[in-house]
Amino acid sequence: MFNKNKNLRVKKAFENLKENFIKAVDRHEVIQFVPATEKIDKTSIILNLGRILTKNGYKVIIIESDFRNPTLSEKAEVEINRGLVDILEKERPYENYIINDSIEKGLDMILAPEKREDTLGFLDIDRLDDIFYLLSEKYDYILLDTASNEKNDDAHFYADLVDSVMILAPKKDFRDKKLKNALEKLENVGAKISAIIKTEK
Repeated sequence: MFNKNKNLRVKKAFENLKENFIKAVDRHEVIQFVPATEKIDKTSIILNLGRILTKNGYKVIIIESDFRNPTLSEKAEVEINRGLVDILEKERPYENYIINDSIEKGLDMILAPEKREDTLGFLDIDRLDDIFYLLSEKYDYILLDTASNEKNDDAHFYADLVDSVMILAPKKDFRDKKLKNALEKLENVGAKISAIIKTEK
């Protein structure tokens, strides 16, 4: 009974998230998700949002851009060891690296997928801009999964490339310290904040 009630609460929470998400952004946009702390399981949140949007008839793709801790292949239960790194570093066609979610078949993804520290060595702003533009013509929503900006500034690279940024912040955050820190850093690079999503952790 407890698990059933918990599952219903989670389902309702994601329904509310979906509705608020649709109100906050326009179709055919690139939306970046930045967690205020590394402890937030942002990939699960993004994946479940993508699944519920797809189930509701929207065409969605998730792009994993967290090269420090890529977990999308594990969360989505797909075994692929190639993705965005290959597209950028080896200049491969992005179309060849789009895969389907194992649960919600209409949901597309591009994985990171391998762990890398030297992100500035292969990130190409012009190439990414072209890819995002082409994807925005095909998809209703492009969800960009990026690393937390708590300790690193990888997420700030995308500020000029995305249409808006959603910050994931823990509900239990003394005086919203982590949220304010993440928000200030993003505002300093001109990020367009469209929403703040409070999470349980």
